[in-house]
Amino acid sequence: LELKPDLQDALRNRAYTCVRVGKIETALKDFSRLIELSPFESSYYSERGSCFLSLHNYPEAIQDYTQALQEIKDSCELYSRRGYCFAKIGNEQKAKVDFELALELNPFDAAIQQNPEDSSSYLQRGNLYFGAGQYQNALNDFSKLDESSEMTPELLVCRGYCFLNLGEESRAINEFQKAHSLNAYGDVINQDPWNPTNFLERGFLNFYLEDYQQAIEDYTHAWKLGEQS
Repeated sequence: LELKPDLQDALRNRAYTCVRVGKIETALKDFSRLIELSPFESSYYSERGSCFLSLHNYPEAIQDYTQALQEIKDSCELYSRRGYCFAKIGNEQKAKVDFELALELNPFDAAIQQNPEDSSSYLQRGNLYFGAGQYQNALNDFSKLDESSEMTPELLVCRGYCFLNLGEESRAINEFQKAHSLNAYGDVINQDPWNPTNFLERGFLNFYLEDYQQAIEDYTHAWKLGEQS
């Protein structure tokens, strides 16, 4: 790139490599330059959108995912990611529509049909059901993970939200208490202390457990780290 600053293969490969090693700002600049050089290459918008998502810049991510979806119309992953971004900025209606589209395109139905023991597919489909507001379906899929390694404290929180939205408050609180006893979000915060989303989610957990002072501290810390929701 020192010799040929606009060599697209080198720009693209450096961008992908930077994403893998966590240099998101550098990757973002490379994908932006690639878009200037090839404004009709939808994959560059998709990848730059994911950079914006990693940086919690949700409106910018939505714009890039929308641009990518004009060409890549059958991507479960793109609809799912855009749906997540819509949820983060409070547009629940558009988030639900995107998660429903992702469900229509999802590859997990076929994977589960081929292998009913495929816990990873149940987890990923359950997350889509959750985003689409289909809480009973989400619970049905999450129940497949009860004895598996995928049943993390964070997933217990998600199950709690399902019960909460289904009007089963006592079962929801029970899930939240189990998650709290397992130090929900503690490990991921230690691994990535600059990610505001984990503090935000732990704030919600503390709120529902009526530990309001800790919830305030987590919300405040998430905000200081750049949480925009």
